[in-house]
Amino acid sequence: MTSDYDPADCRATRAFRQIQEQTHCTFASRAKVWGAPPYPDGSTLASYLESVPEPFTRFLALAEQERLHGFVIELPDARFGSSIAQLSETVRRILGFLSERNPGQSPSLEVHQPGWNFMFQGSRCFVSSIAPCYGPDSSRYGFGATSTFVFLQLHSSFAHFRVPSGEHRNVRLLIRAAYARNGRAYDGNAPCEAEKFVKPLALGDPPVRWWQSDSASRT
Repeated sequence: MTSDYDPADCRATRAFRQIQEQTHCTFASRAKVWGAPPYPDGSTLASYLESVPEPFTRFLALAEQERLHGFVIELPDARFGSSIAQLSETVRRILGFLSERNPGQSPSLEVHQPGWNFMFQGSRCFVSSIAPCYGPDSSRYGFGATSTFVFLQLHSSFAHFRVPSGEHRNVRLLIRAAYARNGRAYDGNAPCEAEKFVKPLALGDPPVRWWQSDSASRT
């Protein structure tokens, strides 16, 4: 980890900010995001991920105090998200790595268990992935970014935007309608939360079961 790395203002947050400012989510541009350390040139994903748990743990410890909403991992090499298969493998490896370093919780990604959520150190996170494989008609379009982003959003972040209890569903419907008006409609009714982490390329395609990826890639 470089000595001048600042999780609140780093390569990952600056690159992700471009997406925050162009996407159609009501809250995206106002979200306070921390980023993972920069991915070193020539690194492997396995070695790079060793640098992620410490700042992610610090993010979770300070999230309430600093009113933080999410933590983003940027992988600047397009190969990590050049196809749905490769993106699935990338997300599986990142979440698998974090799960293995999650004290007191099972390291397995048994995502079809009732009520399963991705948890890290007791914090519930929704995961979304944005990658070059998604075109301009996708809700996961990166607006020209060549990097792959894995964004871990705290479920508690709704409270920071003062969304009244019981109104979360209505707010989500309004956000979905905004995406649809801009030609990026998506299905938000997947039977399990994990099926929302990696979106299919086109609306109506079968859900992506990224956790079942059998790719042997070890980039």
